[in-house]
Amino acid sequence: MRWEPLLLGVALPLKILGEQVYGWLRSGEWVAVSAIDLLMLGWDDPWLTYPQDWIGGIGLCRICPAPCSLLLFCCPDASCGC
Repeated sequence: MRWEPLLLGVALPLKILGEQVYGWLRSGEWVAVSAIDLLMLGWDDPWLTYPQDWIGGIGLCRICPAPCSLLLFCCPDASCGC
């Protein structure tokens, strides 16, 4: 079993959530990190900021929290034994 997808799918969401909780405890403000924020880190495409089509897809990425999106996309790969 490869452990990289599991590490990405579990450790990274916990890190993001931990940083959000830490920031909230310090400042009292919750900083939301969405799936679109993760996409913007590694993909420089104007569609991410000014979409012309697939408006529903970009809307879904904006409301889906980053930790949830990582769990959904990475953990099934880890469980298949690839």
